[in-house]
Amino acid sequence: MKRSSTPNTTTSSRMKQQPSSTPSRSKNLSKGRKINKTINETIGDFKIEYNPTTNIGALTLDLKNSKVNILTSKVLYQLDQHLKKLATLPIKILLIKSAKPKSFIAGADINEIKQILKSPTHTKIIAQGQNIIDNIAHFKAPTVAVIDGHALGGGLELALACTYRIVSSESYTKLALPEVTLGILPGFGGTQRLPALIGLNAALKMILKGTAVNGSKAYRLGLADKVIPSAYISFELPKFIDQVNRNPHSLRKDRSRRLRRHFPWIVALATKLALKPILRFTRKQLLKSIGPHYPAPNKVLKIISQTYPAVTTEKIKHGLALERIGFLELLKTASTSHLLALFHHSTMLKNKAIVKAAPLNQKSSTSHLKRTLKKSHFPIEQSLVIGGGTMGAGIAWLMSHHNLPVRIKEVSWEAASSGYQKLLAIHNQRERKVGQPQQVTTAELSRTSFTTSWTPVHNETLVIEAVPENLELKKNILKTLERYCSQDTIIATNTSSLSIDQLARSLKHSERFLAIHFFNPVHRMKLVELAPGPKTDPELFATVGRFLKKQNRIVIPVKACPGFLVNRILFAYLNEAMKILEETKDIETIDASLKDFGMPMGPFRLIDQIGLDVCAHVAQCLSKAYRHLPNPLKAYKKLNQRNWLGQKAGTGFYAYASGQPMGVNPELYHELYGESALMKRTFTSEKIIERLIMAMAHESLIALELGIVQTPWELDLALLYGTGFPAFRGGILRYIDTLTPAKAFKKFERLKDFYGDHFTPPAILKDTVSRNQLFYND
Repeated sequence: MKRSSTPNTTTSSRMKQQPSSTPSRSKNLSKGRKINKTINETIGDFKIEYNPTTNIGALTLDLKNSKVNILTSKVLYQLDQHLKKLATLPIKILLIKSAKPKSFIAGADINEIKQILKSPTHTKIIAQGQNIIDNIAHFKAPTVAVIDGHALGGGLELALACTYRIVSSESYTKLALPEVTLGILPGFGGTQRLPALIGLNAALKMILKGTAVNGSKAYRLGLADKVIPSAYISFELPKFIDQVNRNPHSLRKDRSRRLRRHFPWIVALATKLALKPILRFTRKQLLKSIGPHYPAPNKVLKIISQTYPAVTTEKIKHGLALERIGFLELLKTASTSHLLALFHHSTMLKNKAIVKAAPLNQKSSTSHLKRTLKKSHFPIEQSLVIGGGTMGAGIAWLMSHHNLPVRIKEVSWEAASSGYQKLLAIHNQRERKVGQPQQVTTAELSRTSFTTSWTPVHNETLVIEAVPENLELKKNILKTLERYCSQDTIIATNTSSLSIDQLARSLKHSERFLAIHFFNPVHRMKLVELAPGPKTDPELFATVGRFLKKQNRIVIPVKACPGFLVNRILFAYLNEAMKILEETKDIETIDASLKDFGMPMGPFRLIDQIGLDVCAHVAQCLSKAYRHLPNPLKAYKKLNQRNWLGQKAGTGFYAYASGQPMGVNPELYHELYGESALMKRTFTSEKIIERLIMAMAHESLIALELGIVQTPWELDLALLYGTGFPAFRGGILRYIDTLTPAKAFKKFERLKDFYGDHFTPPAILKDTVSRNQLFYND
């Protein structure tokens, strides 16, 4: 029961009253009166069609003033009324469609979901929505959901209630039940109908992980009855309808239905043998992967354990009642409140205009640009990446993946060959992990080319420099690049630690220069920090931001500073971890404590994964800018001298075998601390967590105070997507609000007394406490 949000519909009682906007024309669908004429009219948000010759009806949803269809209470009310009227006609098949391009139904209204608990009749409200969807399942004629685009949450649950589902084969078509990622569960029968349709194992993967499937996968699972290219749906749909009318048992799903109907003992026996072991194994996996912090998946398992397989009306009715209870229980938890807020802010970020984060130091000149700022924006049609290393290959993949021709510039054909292998490795991984078809790999690789010459640069719209983090090397490349590129070329750097101002000074026309900081690996990390130089043109900055959003990136505009936002905060966190290690000589306890807090891994596993050589270089750059923080550079250099570079080298803070940690590196403590390796202090997990998370919180507050990022929620989203900060806690600033700013202030004062001035309470926190405010007002 999910998915998108709309700002103008939050009244949860609308299902109880008829909307005034429904025209009296609906009387045309008269009670029991024989209809001899074609119906083709729009009532509210639905187009209603009926052909008396074929007795085929259709309901097409087109929610007004919205890019996507959402199951608001008003839409559900209209759907219920139209179903009741259509049931009076001699319909043989009812089609349910969407008028929105590339979208079926994006789910329920998040704003309404957040308001449900405020209503004294919240249980009744959910029951009404369930009953309306259930009316589709019990409609007098077969129903067919025609899905060409996203069917998410409540949208997929509506489709599951239909007798059949036709799904387009386009890459944009995704079917998913992502409710658990918001801390809730499918509330319109998803926990009942999906397992009964595609089997327990496949359904659990979709429900517990929110995994989306495309049309082909949906057909293989039995979720779709037909997969058709979008352009051919109108031609193939009549054939499918004819097949349903003439011989429905020829459809694969109908054969499986007959098995359940005529041989129920087979289903019962299989369920009895498999259910408990499957659920037991799944619970263990959940505990291992997400810990005890997310209650929704376990709530889903509890419901399914009591109702699977929901093949009878009575069982489904019982399952819907359990869904209602579980849904409302989850809505009352803090983790669900935080997850819903993060989703709301993620939606806000997608729709927010990209604004240059830093003020202009001086008036920029755009006279050299052929296009004036009065035109909409500069079209980005071709791209070039300088450097085919790990980051360069990842950026090139992103461009080609989104249908943009991309060229990789390397210093030699040997280096270009290495870059091609890295690019190929990304595609191979996607083929294994996400089922990317081979033809997609071929198409994307065909949009990628290599060069060792500067000459082709003149034709590129966007050039991204992605060479190693060496200031002089990057400055020389930018100078050379400007000699060869056109006057309209946008020039970007992917630096994560060097000074943007110094790089900008190497260019004559730095108004077309900015930083696009992708995160590694690019094909998995959607976050991008967008930072301007001192003279970057605001319209060009906004154009690049819009371009990245079209590439499905999560774009956070930041002010240019060493490390930008995420690496600056991460630097403080990892440095404090190194300081605690110096005191405790106990890597395992530190890492385990942060895992218990909810981080995806402990700080030392993270350093090993990043690479100690990379961390040493970043520390060398950032320690000069942030002298108030502990400096771990000496420790990193010692480990680098032993070639202990982390996971990629087989040894770092941990020893590795086949990429898996086998325990703490046995020589580590002696190498770092010599004779003092035996001098240890013992900290509780609570103290370790407090010190590390407050170190992260301290630098986050300073970044907000300095305007490095524009809003608290953008900072929290950046850390969520950039560091894996636990989503159930809502973000680092939400975490401070949960503590209360006053208590956080006292913690900082105490930590300052024990561990140093780098915990001095920031001025922005002191101001927030004095005004008795929070960082969030929701």
